Amino acid sequence: MAKTLRIRCPDCGATLNVDAKTGAVLSHERPARRAAGLDLGQASAQLRRQEDERNQRYAEAVEQHRHRDRILGQKFDEAVRRARKDPNLPLPPRDIDLD
Repeated sequence: MAKTLRIRCPDCGATLNVDAKTGAVLSHERPARRAAGLDLGQASAQLRRQEDERNQRYAEAVEQHRHRDRILGQKFDEAVRRARKDPNLPLPPRDIDLD
């Protein structure tokens, strides 16, 4: 069996040399740096798009929360209507029945 194991990190791409017996990291080799893909103007435009997307998602969440009570009320009314329509529906188990 090998005395050391070479393991590549799936997250950062670094290579770790690990002692097989103790599990201690013996050495760490950083991955080669990649060239930056964006210039400053592109990066700022990307940040603005991300901010707009965050603001849009927040507005949607606020709108859903605003209508939450009405939707839950409609679901409850529908469940009551189904229960009255078919009185033979089984009751949900009680906590004491689960023991």
